[in-house]
Amino acid sequence: MKYVGHTTTFQAIERGIARSGIDFLILTRLIPLFPYNIQNYAYGLTAIPFWPYTLISALTTLPGIFIYTLMASELAAHGLTLAFILKLSLAGLALFALVQAARRYARHKRVDLSGEQR
Repeated sequence: MKYVGHTTTFQAIERGIARSGIDFLILTRLIPLFPYNIQNYAYGLTAIPFWPYTLISALTTLPGIFIYTLMASELAAHGLTLAFILKLSLAGLALFALVQAARRYARHKRVDLSGEQR
């Protein structure tokens, strides 16, 4: 903890967990504010329990994993086609809509995702 505790990213995650707990975890997984590998290490050092972290992380990363896997399979099977480009565009719109819904939820719950200390 002494090596990462002073970093801006870790401090922002620690403050978010202290203020908003599980809601902050859900939102940072859905809205990629920080790279996932940094989040994984930082959340391991916070007070969030292991099983809620694991379950929420799995559920909130599944939509992206599903879309990326589906699109990669489609590309490998059929190559770059007009149908693939349309599906990829729809998938991008779906992920964009999910992020926008998460941001709205954050505003509704008053979860501060800016990382700024008040």
